[in-house]
Amino acid sequence: MGGGGPSRRTSSGGFGCWRCNHSSANINILCAGLPPGTLCLTYDDGPGRGEGPRDGPGPRTADLGAYLHSEGIRAAFFAVGRAAERHPDILAGLRSLGHLVANHTYDHASRHAFVERGGDAHEQLARTDAAIRPHVDGPVTFFHAPYGDWWLCGRAESNVAAPLNRSPLAPRYPGPIGRDVDGLDVGFWRDDRPAEACAGACLEAIGRVGRGIVLMHDSTADIEEIRRRNRALGLARALIPELRRRGYRFVRLDEIPRVASMCRGAGTHVGLPRPASGMPGGP
Repeated sequence: MGGGGPSRRTSSGGFGCWRCNHSSANINILCAGLPPGTLCLTYDDGPGRGEGPRDGPGPRTADLGAYLHSEGIRAAFFAVGRAAERHPDILAGLRSLGHLVANHTYDHASRHAFVERGGDAHEQLARTDAAIRPHVDGPVTFFHAPYGDWWLCGRAESNVAAPLNRSPLAPRYPGPIGRDVDGLDVGFWRDDRPAEACAGACLEAIGRVGRGIVLMHDSTADIEEIRRRNRALGLARALIPELRRRGYRFVRLDEIPRVASMCRGAGTHVGLPRPASGMPGGP
């Protein structure tokens, strides 16, 4: 997504933003255009349904979506395909509450390493697309790479972008979507720490940035122990009232000005500088 790269439009107005001819291409879409104090909540790795009590740990995607809806917040849920196939009812419920359902690949493998080993990036996208398509509003679907992996270390251009741009899905996939704030939740669940402690750390991380896309996890795709310890619902209940008290407001992903313009097919896309410390992303 470097400056001057060609856009790929569809008749419905969405266009794929993986293609660019410059070395700064394929940068994650971040919070460009959001005013201070504005947040977009995103969740990766679900959907999930816990096996224990509803007030206990474990993935609670449906309850999380309902809580966010009760707070007037519309989030984006980046679904792993194999989980989406198991829980289509949860995705249908998220859509009915005004949340976005998006693509987080089928198996949650690191994108650049997967492609380097000869994996089929299009198949990973397409299998998940088939699972989530009934629950996606409009012609555009959003994508976030597992772990935020979009480059191989030492390479100026993504080895993931080229095969995805050859995919017939590319014209309706703007992206990839990144994050401005890491909610830090996976580390807290790994260490079996309470939601309130995670909320405190997340508040500090948000305060340092002041706006943008916040990445959290409604489940965990790779490590069963962390999945069972997920406390995303408790985190939301601790975090959101305090964010409101501090004056933050919330928008849905497709309300971010840069993202909205891509969905409309308005103008050409311009890339953000590649971060010196690496790629924004997350599990």
